[in-house]
Amino acid sequence: MLSLRIRPRFVASLAAVALSAILLMPLSASAQTSSSSDTAEDAIDEDPHASRLVFSNTARPLGADEVYVSLSSIVVPQLGYGITDWLGVEIGGQFIPELNPKLFYIDPIAQIWQRDELHVAVGSRLSMVRGRQYGIGTRSRVLATSDALILDESWDAHWQPEVLATVAGSRGALTGGVGLHVSTTASDLGGSYLDSAYLKVGAELQLLSWMRFISESEVHGGYTDRVLAQVRTPDGDSSTQFIESTGAYLQSANALRLHGDHFATELGIGVQALTDPVISTDDTSLFGVIRFTYQF
Repeated sequence: MLSLRIRPRFVASLAAVALSAILLMPLSASAQTSSSSDTAEDAIDEDPHASRLVFSNTARPLGADEVYVSLSSIVVPQLGYGITDWLGVEIGGQFIPELNPKLFYIDPIAQIWQRDELHVAVGSRLSMVRGRQYGIGTRSRVLATSDALILDESWDAHWQPEVLATVAGSRGALTGGVGLHVSTTASDLGGSYLDSAYLKVGAELQLLSWMRFISESEVHGGYTDRVLAQVRTPDGDSSTQFIESTGAYLQSANALRLHGDHFATELGIGVQALTDPVISTDDTSLFGVIRFTYQF
C-alpha cells in the first residue's frame, strides 16, 4: 500500500525549490521593461535550446542534422543529434570510478503530431545504472538503525517510455507528459523496486532575449525502497533479508538558462524526495543544477 507519511524534511525541501522559483520569477518584470524598448514587435528571441528541459526532453525535437554537446553536473557528457526534423536522440554517461552512480543511457524521441505551436511526441529512454541514486540504482551504504551491511552493487536496467505534449508561445512553453518507469536489478537483489507510472510537468518562460526560466517536475506513484541486507542477530549470527518500504517519489528542479545562438549555461536547484524511505535520513536530497551546452 502506498504510504502517505510526509516527513518534515520532505516538506522543507519542497519549500526550498518553490522558494527558488519565487525568487527567480521577479526577473520577468524587469525583462518585460527592458525588452519593450528593443522593438515594437516581439522582442524575445526563440530559445535555440528548446528541445530540452532541466532533466529531459520537451516534445520539440532537434531539427535534421542539428547537434549539441553538453556537460551536466560537471561529470556527465552528453551528445544530442537530430536524425530528421521529427526524430532525435541523446546519449550520455558517467564512468569516473570514484563517483556514483555509474551511468549510460540512450534517449530517443519522435514527434508524432504537430499543429501550429502544439507538439506531441513519444520517447523511450533506456539507462544502465550502477550505484545509489533516488529512483534508480542499488544501495551501497550501512543501515545504522538496524545494524545491516549492504551487499554489493549491481548494474540495473531502466526503461522509461513516455508520451509528451508541448505548447509553445512567444515568451515560453508548457510541457506535460505521462510515462512508465520499469527497472530491474540482479536476481540476487530480488528484482525490480521501481515499477510505476509517473507524471511530468515542465514550464519555460523567456525573461530576456538571453535568459530563460525553466522548471521540471516528475512524480512517481509507486516507489519501493528496497534494501537487501545481512542483519546481525543478538547471538552474533547474521541472516540475509529484505528491508523495504513503498511510497511516492518526487524529482523537481528550477533553473535559469543563459543562452546565445549556440552556447547555453543552466544554473539552478532541485530536490529528490521519498515519502517513506527505509533509511529515514534518505527522505530528501537537495542538489544543484549545472549544465553547459554547445549547439552546432
